[in-house]
Amino acid sequence: MFYKDITTFVYQQTRPFVLDGQTYALTAPENGGDAYVYGFELAYQHSFRSLPAPFDGLGLLASYTHTESQGTYANSAGTFRDALVDVAKDNYSATLFYEKGPAAVRLSYAWRGDVLRDVGGAGLAANNDSPFGSLDFDISYDIRPNLTLSFQGINLTNDVQWNYVRDDRFAGYTDYGRTFWLGVRAKF
Repeated sequence: MFYKDITTFVYQQTRPFVLDGQTYALTAPENGGDAYVYGFELAYQHSFRSLPAPFDGLGLLASYTHTESQGTYANSAGTFRDALVDVAKDNYSATLFYEKGPAAVRLSYAWRGDVLRDVGGAGLAANNDSPFGSLDFDISYDIRPNLTLSFQGINLTNDVQWNYVRDDRFAGYTDYGRTFWLGVRAKF
């Protein structure tokens, strides 16, 4: 369980900005007031070393986090309280791994619930991120004690992060794409 009392924080605020007689919606960092975050995290880790070879390198990691938060924001009408930006109520992840000898393989899924992205302003509604998950893998092999070859895949399902404003109205999306990395690590 955890509780964090925050004296001040930074968030993105959208305000009207007039330049050469033209009014623009300017989004910029803003100092927030006090805030708090509390919740709990459950985590589990197990290596199945008692299984017969070659399965004795299997393992599992899993976690779940639930948070409650609130922060003080300002707009042209005064101050108000809302959920803390960039803090999801629920997050979970699970990783299945195999580590034996020079080989290591990990398959992971991480999910994050709804997130307040920015609190709005300038007549705009608050911007939010919809729940989002990513399936990733990592394979590595120690060629020598000081040389490791690795291959990673990120967002294998090629999911996109959707944004919405009040009443689930579409506001945009971020397409992270599917990414692969091939690398070599050397220790000197």
